[in-house]
Amino acid sequence: MFPRATVAAIRPIYDANERLVVEERVPEWLKRGSAFGLRPWQWIGLVVVLLLAYGVGRGGGTVAAALLHRLARPFSRTVVDAAKGLERPARLALGVAAAQLLAPYLLLTLSFSRAIDKSATILYIVAAAWAAIASVRVLTASWERRLPDDTVGDLESRGLRTRLTMVRRIGTVIVGLVAAGVVLLQFEVVRSVGVSLLASAGIAGVLVGIAAQRTLGGIIAGIEMSITQPVRIGDVVVFRPGELGTVEQIYFTYIIVRLWDDRRLIVPVTRVMADAFENWTRTDARLLAPVEIFVDYGAPLDVLRDGFRGLCEASEKWDGRVCRVEVIEATDKALRIRGTASVDMATKAMDLRNELREGWIRFLQELEDGRYLPIGRVESRTAAGESPPPMPVTSPPPAGPGAPPAVGSTSPLGP
Repeated sequence: MFPRATVAAIRPIYDANERLVVEERVPEWLKRGSAFGLRPWQWIGLVVVLLLAYGVGRGGGTVAAALLHRLARPFSRTVVDAAKGLERPARLALGVAAAQLLAPYLLLTLSFSRAIDKSATILYIVAAAWAAIASVRVLTASWERRLPDDTVGDLESRGLRTRLTMVRRIGTVIVGLVAAGVVLLQFEVVRSVGVSLLASAGIAGVLVGIAAQRTLGGIIAGIEMSITQPVRIGDVVVFRPGELGTVEQIYFTYIIVRLWDDRRLIVPVTRVMADAFENWTRTDARLLAPVEIFVDYGAPLDVLRDGFRGLCEASEKWDGRVCRVEVIEATDKALRIRGTASVDMATKAMDLRNELREGWIRFLQELEDGRYLPIGRVESRTAAGESPPPMPVTSPPPAGPGAPPAVGSTSPLGP
């Protein structure tokens, strides 16, 4: 009978002898000398192991990805996208595993072996976090694909699209922070001072909050905006007069608005939550498009109403709900009238207004040769039997020597 300790030591002794197979085949001249505790053949072996690990990760990951693609092809697109998203994390994990399996054959020192094991653990954590982030993105993208492409007229779809975008970004940040914390815990220094860090967390939190007040305020405002949703992706908004645009992307600290001329307006989230702005599609995508012009007091209003309705009926942008003309102001020179038409999509409102304004002005110009265009009048009235006051006569400026007399003046020499 053998003691239990002897039996337990059999496997390690066998493994150690098995790993000598590489050293036994190394030429003697590569075993001479050392640098940082490793002999030349061990340094060369490290380079070879890293190259082999890269090749295994690259090749094995490609083969595994191709196999997963073939297996996932009969299923939904979500499964295929998940296989593509996990391809790179899988390559990293395979490469690290290959390096861990080959490194013991180099008979490295204890410090190098621990460094390799620690690096492998960190890379495994990175690969896991990478895979988690890819899974979150694939799931949110799959859900987002089920929504209609044009979400301007669908409030529920726009709200859901905004929430999915924020979930994707918040999930990415949370996974990254957790992975960074787990990586830091792999170091003995961080673990040893963990209690002290927890004790001073309150003070550090106050200091960080004061130093990064605006940044943290922007992030908190972004989370609040994702919950309350004063704006959503696809909303038609006006942040500055004359700057009509569509919300294109929403981030933690700012949003991107695509203006009507394809410019991009960057708006801080803090401004969205603090300042007033116009949201044309907050509750409904339908909108009214008003057009205002000035006409003469003698203009036939019924004819103008008929002309405006004809313009609305001829336009493809009018949805047929509202078409009316009203006198909204009477000045001392002209009437101010407003024509109002309706659209089913807020993005058409600006185009319909421009089209109706141009057509209505042309209609007014052609109506009795522009007789009812706004004009200014000057009228002089006198009492009965009175002649109008004489026009004042101004003396001509004195002429220079030799200059001819002014027209209408009398020469001192007579006619």
